[in-house]
Amino acid sequence: MRRAPLLLFLALAVLGIVVAANAQTGGLGPPPFPNAQNDGCQRSNVGLVSDASPEWVYVNRDPSPKFASGVISDSHLSHDDLSLNHKSYDFNADVTVDPPYTNLVGGNPTQKTGNFSGGGDEKVGALHIERESSVYPFFAWPHDGDRAFVWGGWIWDCAHWSPGAISGPRDPSQTGEKTEIHPVRAIVSIRKDGTLAKDGQTQADAFISSQGTFARAVEGCTLKHQPVDADHYDAGYGPCKNDPANQLDPVNDTDYTFFIPAPAGKPAGAKIKYTVIKRQSDNAPAVRVAIKTSPPGIQVTVPFKSGGGAANGSFARTFLVGWSKPPKHKPQHLQLKLESYKSLKALDPHAGHAGETSTAPDEDVVTFDVNGLWLLLDTKAPKLLKIKKGQTVKLGKTLDVFTSRGLSINVNGLECDASIALLPCPNRPGATGLANDSLGEKNVRLSLRRAPGRHTITSPDGTFVLTYSVKRKG
Repeated sequence: MRRAPLLLFLALAVLGIVVAANAQTGGLGPPPFPNAQNDGCQRSNVGLVSDASPEWVYVNRDPSPKFASGVISDSHLSHDDLSLNHKSYDFNADVTVDPPYTNLVGGNPTQKTGNFSGGGDEKVGALHIERESSVYPFFAWPHDGDRAFVWGGWIWDCAHWSPGAISGPRDPSQTGEKTEIHPVRAIVSIRKDGTLAKDGQTQADAFISSQGTFARAVEGCTLKHQPVDADHYDAGYGPCKNDPANQLDPVNDTDYTFFIPAPAGKPAGAKIKYTVIKRQSDNAPAVRVAIKTSPPGIQVTVPFKSGGGAANGSFARTFLVGWSKPPKHKPQHLQLKLESYKSLKALDPHAGHAGETSTAPDEDVVTFDVNGLWLLLDTKAPKLLKIKKGQTVKLGKTLDVFTSRGLSINVNGLECDASIALLPCPNRPGATGLANDSLGEKNVRLSLRRAPGRHTITSPDGTFVLTYSVKRKG
């Protein structure tokens, strides 16, 4: 009977720790008009597609990193991005922010402006976050329902001044630009059901990187250069944003502190026990960990600033926080085997794309996510990048998942058509398509009882069918 009040207390206590470390007050976010224009956006189709006008600018022209926490939704690999400002497609997600960080969500809910306007694939009233996928390791990609702590540049997306597209007149009648954290420089995902937590621990995946990509360069260069007309910045803007040195996002201007709660249901006499797993090479200073008793868990500080870390630093680790005594009911060990992928529809050439010259075979880029364990199928089955209608490609990849809740699976994909290839799309000489085709997205939920056996996932667009099997281990 007391469980709900207890969980509410724990949630508020955890939030209190984060708020104290990252003081912000919440409230209504900034209005897009005229703020985004005053900060450097131009609302110019010509400028955006010719790379003469910035796609992103800092809110209030302030480059200092901002922090937010909240719950993740709509996590996915982007299907289209401007090639002149990217080397790879962005990984995107939305954050329904906790109350202290609502001031980062631009626009007005009553007037339905900015982040509250709808349109596109962004959640109304949420804070969108993005980072290029090629410099964003899979282990750190968040999963829908995870709680996340996020640091990064707080920006206006200058391409989104009207709902759903780069369009509309440059006047106050438009719903206006949206705010984002872009690029994400640091993220900690508290997994809803961590796949590595074989003893029922709380799993948290943490990633920090100074690789700011073109996004960081574009944003920084708008502080050094000025518009010369309604569609162009001055002649120095292009060389500035294309200089690799300007992509550095110096991570040693702050420390990164976050709280990882221990699982509910402390065994009698147990103490907090935690494990740290290094996921890839990093050069972070020695991590500081403080064990908390109320609420129980660990508070982690990555002291890039106070510990004298390098500006071009990185950090990539998984934390497992549990108890010194095993829980009464351990998670089940499920083994998921990806068996095959079959193309049901040819998308090259696609008459719906004006001017497309793409020829068969198709180039299918497909992501698979189970409980936050992400995989790009193409890395295991390169034949997907040269697949014909009716062809079946064997996958043969096995994933080990520890879970107390069952399986939460997302399959999503694109078929590459854009003229200038961005990773993970291949180089396509002679292609003149302006946008990629969507393969569709499918979410599947399987309880622990229903998970074992053989399953298929068919794209809602009728483009593919994916076959996989699940069995219990141990």
